[in-house]
Amino acid sequence: MKTIFRSGIKDILKTLYTNKNKKIHLRELARLTNQHGPNISRHLADLKEENIIKFEKDGNLKKFYLRNNTARTTSHDLNRIWMPY
Repeated sequence: MKTIFRSGIKDILKTLYTNKNKKIHLRELARLTNQHGPNISRHLADLKEENIIKFEKDGNLKKFYLRNNTARTTSHDLNRIWMPY
């Protein structure tokens, strides 16, 4: 679980959490988090390996989203970390 404490990954998780009803493509994640595509790709692979996110193919695109149980179990923690007020 140490994966989520890297700064780039925190930005990705925050973006996926705040858009939890939406599946987001890698390039859109890069734009929303102000990170480069290769970094996003590496972070997404780490999050997928940790079973925190999933992806769905839309044609030749992969769209990423939080796993349902991840959103439920970590929502309180994520709210506390990113939305303290």
